[in-house]
Amino acid sequence: GHESSPSAHSPDSMRRQLEQPSCDPERNILLAWCDGSPAGFVRISPELKIGGTVASGGVLDGFRCLGLGSGLMAAALDRASDLNARVLHVQAADDDEPFHRLLASSGFERVTTYWSMMWSPGAPRGADLPAGYSFRDFKLGVDEERLTELQNAVFGGTWGFCSNTVEEISARVRLERTEPEGII
Repeated sequence: GHESSPSAHSPDSMRRQLEQPSCDPERNILLAWCDGSPAGFVRISPELKIGGTVASGGVLDGFRCLGLGSGLMAAALDRASDLNARVLHVQAADDDEPFHRLLASSGFERVTTYWSMMWSPGAPRGADLPAGYSFRDFKLGVDEERLTELQNAVFGGTWGFCSNTVEEISARVRLERTEPEGII
């Protein structure tokens, strides 16, 4: 149901996501079916190093208002509890009022706001770098360890950040829509 949307994923992209080191799809992806048709899902991403989990997913348009979202949310809460997570984070678009109501009825409250950013190809503008510093594109098979160290150093200790492993970064930089030239 998402073929022409930004949420669309090819079968190869879906395979790569399911093969990520922390995914464990048989335990952490729950599917909702209605009259023999796939209707929705929730994916639980454990971030147990910081005591949390992240839930993502949804219900397809033709199957909304049937209680599937509530069922998936309850299943996500149960899975987070099974993992002994202290928190379950769920991202919601600002304009998705039905989802905000579902979250509120499940006991969730807004704790932070994320900004979505889009990278446009080209050299970074207005960057005056000190001597000895430069920009370059990420190199697959070469820079995964350096990127992991950099991300963990820069974002460590910030709200909701769970440190990454080299294996996790290696898998993510190979996902569809992740271009090495988009990683500076």
